[in-house]
Amino acid sequence: MDTVNSTLAHGPKTRLPSAFYDTKGREIIDKIGTEEWFSGYKESEEYRKLGIGALVGDIVTRMVGSAEGSGNDGLLEIAGVDGDLDKGRGAENGVKFAMSGCHDTTLAAILSSLGAFEGGKWPPFTSHVAVELFKDESVRVQDSKPVEPAPRRSFLGSSRKSTKASSVMMRKPMQDLSEEERAKLQGFYVRLRYNDHPVIVPGCRLPGKHLEGDESFCTLRELCNHADEDVATQPAVPSPDGLLIAAIDRSQLLIRSSKDAQIVQRYDLPSGFATLCRFLRWYKAPEVLSMRRRAGDGTSQETANKDRLILADDNRIIVYDIEKSQVYAEIGGATCLTKLANVGFGRVPDEVMVFSDFGFKLQIWSLAIKRAVEVKDPKQVLSCYSYRPMTGHLALLTRPGSHDILLIMAPSSYEVLTTSELATVDASGVKYSPDGNWLVAWDAASAGCRLLLLTADGHLFKTYSLPQDEPNLGIRCVEWSPDGECLAIGDYEGRVTILNQKTLIPRLTFVHQPTIDDPHVIVWQEELGPSRTRGYAEARQPAVSPSVDSFPTAKEGSHGITIMDFNVDGSLLASRDGATPSTLRIYAPHSGQSVAALIHHAPIKSIQWHPKFADLVLIQCAIPEPTVYVWRAQWTAPEIFSLSFKAPLGQLKSSWLFSDDECIRYMLGNTEQYAIGQFAPDGEEIPWQGNDECLNGLGPEDMFDEGNSLDLSPVKMPEKADNDQHPPIKIAPPPWQCHYSAYIGSFYISAKSGLPRDIAYEPLEASSARFTEAGVWKGGLAMIQLLRYSSTPVGPYDEMMLLPGKFDVPGGHGSYTRVTRIYVSQRDTTYNGRKNWNIPKHIARFKYTGDFSAPPFTVQLYPEDPAIDEPFFTASLQHLSFWTPTFPFSSNFLKRLGLSNAMVQPPLPEGEPKEVLCGTDAWYKNTGNIYSPRAKLVWMDLKQPGKNANDERENWWPGISRWHLGVRLQDAQLNFGEPEVLEVV
Repeated sequence: MDTVNSTLAHGPKTRLPSAFYDTKGREIIDKIGTEEWFSGYKESEEYRKLGIGALVGDIVTRMVGSAEGSGNDGLLEIAGVDGDLDKGRGAENGVKFAMSGCHDTTLAAILSSLGAFEGGKWPPFTSHVAVELFKDESVRVQDSKPVEPAPRRSFLGSSRKSTKASSVMMRKPMQDLSEEERAKLQGFYVRLRYNDHPVIVPGCRLPGKHLEGDESFCTLRELCNHADEDVATQPAVPSPDGLLIAAIDRSQLLIRSSKDAQIVQRYDLPSGFATLCRFLRWYKAPEVLSMRRRAGDGTSQETANKDRLILADDNRIIVYDIEKSQVYAEIGGATCLTKLANVGFGRVPDEVMVFSDFGFKLQIWSLAIKRAVEVKDPKQVLSCYSYRPMTGHLALLTRPGSHDILLIMAPSSYEVLTTSELATVDASGVKYSPDGNWLVAWDAASAGCRLLLLTADGHLFKTYSLPQDEPNLGIRCVEWSPDGECLAIGDYEGRVTILNQKTLIPRLTFVHQPTIDDPHVIVWQEELGPSRTRGYAEARQPAVSPSVDSFPTAKEGSHGITIMDFNVDGSLLASRDGATPSTLRIYAPHSGQSVAALIHHAPIKSIQWHPKFADLVLIQCAIPEPTVYVWRAQWTAPEIFSLSFKAPLGQLKSSWLFSDDECIRYMLGNTEQYAIGQFAPDGEEIPWQGNDECLNGLGPEDMFDEGNSLDLSPVKMPEKADNDQHPPIKIAPPPWQCHYSAYIGSFYISAKSGLPRDIAYEPLEASSARFTEAGVWKGGLAMIQLLRYSSTPVGPYDEMMLLPGKFDVPGGHGSYTRVTRIYVSQRDTTYNGRKNWNIPKHIARFKYTGDFSAPPFTVQLYPEDPAIDEPFFTASLQHLSFWTPTFPFSSNFLKRLGLSNAMVQPPLPEGEPKEVLCGTDAWYKNTGNIYSPRAKLVWMDLKQPGKNANDERENWWPGISRWHLGVRLQDAQLNFGEPEVLEVV
């Protein structure tokens, strides 16, 4: 890019071949370059500090020094020692003009750090930034102390000591300035000019932060504040059911009701997090949204959504639980070698998907067991994955080499079920159909118009492509109809093609023409009234849509279908072509007719169909005013609604709020403020009183007058030990099909040695004579099993169980193995294991040193109470010192040897909490079928930390040795059926 620009600046003799000056190519290169170099300044406080913080600090300090009248605007040429500041090269004081030479990257960095380079192009040759300080002479400022004359400098340096930074205002944060010091900044304004054009700093648009009547003159005080305050970087976001709105306000997360604007909850964010936050997202239940879309029902009563939020900066993720009113989980930066590129919830609220930058890896975290599944080399596109409706299988695009690989992964465990190499050059996306029967993948535009229809498990069924002799610039976007019967493709030629689901034969093709001349189409055109009031008027045909050249600031590409979406029942389809970015076309796919066209004065940013009223669409355009455009088929004309903001700012976002009454509500806001509007189904606007109270983005202390009835006291967070902290238990009756890996250590125990009750039983069961005295202990082959379940009906979890040999079963039923003590890492399996099979499960904390899947490693079990930091069980696993083969293992082998793999469990006592530690009344005989394709011998070390040879519990169980031969089961499967009820008297 530098080479091309330099040849343009130095005349025709330096020109390169004409291909280097292709307009579209230069735009793409320019966008890539500016995003790579300068996007970090708006995303990371650390990036701003390290990249340009020192220079911006020097500039601000010069301004403060000049306003203060202390002469410190000349103390910045050479840094001193221990806080000292040296004089400039000529010992200057009262500097009026200073000039610094720098690179183009420095200029753009200055503007980016102040938020004034949004959508800017790479600085051209001879660019410059001027920072000017103005004084309002009508404002009386306190007299400053006279400037001390500059000292004489000798060849060896200054003849007197430098000034201490602490003695003047200089770079003190605004919050540390006294009222007298702050008063000295009154009446001073700063203006930025970029290549002689004034630049407006977004933070200076608010009232009181700029010169009245001209937003380009920012108060000096606000410019200082810009580097000191925690400024939110994410706009307010409504919950999927529209009942709550999450917003970052200064250093707090605020949760408000969308009905009356009351603060429901508030959470104090970590220091500086509000400024760094890049992601603020609600959990959306896939099945709920899919069913709602198909049924066209937007009522909140049907949702099974779990209200959780993700907040994330470059390397830290916070999951906030609304129901529990507290942080549910935190994921630290050590999990990724690079910053986060994208983050969101998985299919369930206990899963978080973390994409690392540069396509390094994808981590799918299970918050229940606090572990992640890693997938290397995921595609770096937003549509690189799709969850299958109802079943929850994940389709993921990866590119580990020169080919695209599609992975189909199991729900919960994310075990790779199938791997397919796609016949694509560079796949751009993948998407399941709403019924989950089909999967579609499409190629990058460079490969032409190419789309693959796959079966749900990833096998190729059919391919769609255009003939080579047709104009073919490739696919830009793909959407399934809500019923899954057809597929819409938007391409770079400005066409929308509707394909049959199974045959991929085109049904219809709609083309965005710049001139609209169709008697079946009503064309609505935005008009401005005398007082800049906006409205629609029916346009006379032929009507001409403004081209992208009419909007030099349009950010979207100049070609192709950039927006395309079906309404809730699939009867309407809306689309926008980047070549005519201010025009929205609405079609009826089933009849093949164009329904309406809406032409606006600014490019369309987004559209959103209403989830309940199928013919209602919300349109937002790229204008600074807080205005939304609404079209409904049954209205006589579209409507334009404007909201009252204290300071209309750019980068506004709109969204529907799903209401349970007849009012239709929407939200409009940005990082500093938001408001709610509402209207009746017939289009009549209804004032919403909540905006007058609190929805203008200020902090709690500014938003409410004294005596307001809303409770602004901090929300009390319940203690972690409260049972209310936990979600309801998931009920999962037998049979269970599970996938897991395990280590099984064995040792022999003689019945003569006696059964140590404090080791063999958990205290709850040890106190129950019904459990401990249920049959005579026979001893024999005992086992300690360590298991990690990757897939079960209640999700993944870890497990440790003790089977201390056989027990006689009263009533002449014989002798069987029994589980007497068992620990797991989550509540759902605790309840279901006790209820279904009399397995005496309890919850413990599992801590690992090393990797469970790659010995050697050590596991330690701790009580559920986090205050207890001493483990009650420790085991280490390692391979044998000599080579041993792997072999398949099946529980059927035991049957062939005449051995039983069944176990009989007596009734369990009830414990606290009762909803987890349930009791039972019957005897159960349980049989599980186990198979592992890869089993291998291992050593299990039971040496307990802190125990010596004189302690009989040195190796946990009294009287046994330290090392025990065991077996490792990999990729094992367990089928655990319904128990047989035994009549025991």
